[in-house]
Amino acid sequence: MIFIFSLVGLAAVFTCLATFMHDFPLFATDPTANVIKTSLFLGSSIGGITFSGSLIAYGKLQGILSSTPLLLPGRHTINLGLLAGNLASMAYFFYDPSMFGGLASLSSATAFSAALGLSLTSSIGGNCFMYTYKYFCYYWDIGQETIMALYFNN
Repeated sequence: MIFIFSLVGLAAVFTCLATFMHDFPLFATDPTANVIKTSLFLGSSIGGITFSGSLIAYGKLQGILSSTPLLLPGRHTINLGLLAGNLASMAYFFYDPSMFGGLASLSSATAFSAALGLSLTSSIGGNCFMYTYKYFCYYWDIGQETIMALYFNN
């Protein structure tokens, strides 16, 4: 089920890129162009995080990847750098009115967001226990007191 969410994230990215290319001629004359461009940028960013984060979550829940958290030294600095790159992409997206600049901004925002999704999801760890027809998974972040419980009923 989680694998399907990654496909939804990828579909959101491609939909935003296609909508930008299709509606590009209207951006010069449409007074609501900034609202449309904002939604396209947010869709690409959220889609990138959803795509990569869901793939890591799927791999951990299926046992393909190790469920131990990947705690990189300086991971918070890395995440802030990826967020700053995303914000810089957004600023350039609104600054450059060309199609190439817009596609480059959306693509770089997607790449920064996908890397952020990998970084954020990889640092989550936990254990999965299987009961007769039910799965109960719990995850915690080392160093914080956050607990997330997932319960699947077959």
